Amino acid sequence: MASLLKKTDEGHNLLITGPPGTGKTHVLAQIVERFLIDGKKVAVTSTTGISATILKSKLTSIAGPDVPPVTTIHRFCGLADGRHQNEELVDLLMHSEYYDGYRINICTVQALIIDEISMLSCKLLHQIEHIFRRIRRVEKPFGGVQVVLAGDFLQLPPVPTPEYGDDGQSITESILLQYFHCEQLSEIFRQSEPDLIQAIHEIARGNLSKESENLILRLKRTLPPGETPMKLMSRRENVDIWNGKCLTEMDGMRLLFLVIIIYYIMFLSVITSL
Repeated sequence: MASLLKKTDEGHNLLITGPPGTGKTHVLAQIVERFLIDGKKVAVTSTTGISATILKSKLTSIAGPDVPPVTTIHRFCGLADGRHQNEELVDLLMHSEYYDGYRINICTVQALIIDEISMLSCKLLHQIEHIFRRIRRVEKPFGGVQVVLAGDFLQLPPVPTPEYGDDGQSITESILLQYFHCEQLSEIFRQSEPDLIQAIHEIARGNLSKESENLILRLKRTLPPGETPMKLMSRRENVDIWNGKCLTEMDGMRLLFLVIIIYYIMFLSVITSL
């Protein structure tokens, strides 16, 4: 950690990776404290709303209540759902009143943290770099903003959005990584049992040994009578199917509620100007 904090103090961009339990969040908390002590305006972001909420809770428990608000990187700089091309987004940031807040964020931030970067696509990373450089009018990577990326590339990958020209390529393929000092954390702090640590590593890589399989089977327990277990599924569509099945099997009268949702289109000002 000392070398990471030293590089932080020297103003370097950092890429911090490692499996779960290696202390990535603890390192981020130390870095945030470092930035605040130095008087830097720091933005703490993540790639999804849920992960941003979890990160805020973890950072607060480690560093205290002075941790800055945590939001998604999309909400921080106006990426939305990635539908805009680079120069199109630059034009919106420069001329649309709706994007005033995003432009202020980009122009005033001095240090940017992005967590859960396994879900950040190469296209979006390049777009962030481009708009920061163009909006700040500083011809340095990311417009001179110090950037800290953190995450585990063996976790969820980016979601492709081919309709917006994003093939979901990982940032591990990005030429922008040449501007980052990469540090892989390897020591596990969350677990202490060697066989459990080994099993976690093997599961992450999709290559489970017989020893680890036997360890998991030994942990199997019989549920108490009358208890219905919660099922964990990796895809939302499977969750919806299972929940729908359970609902149809429940006793009682079925009620159907009609809901009308009225909302303003986010890009209305853009649409009406066409």
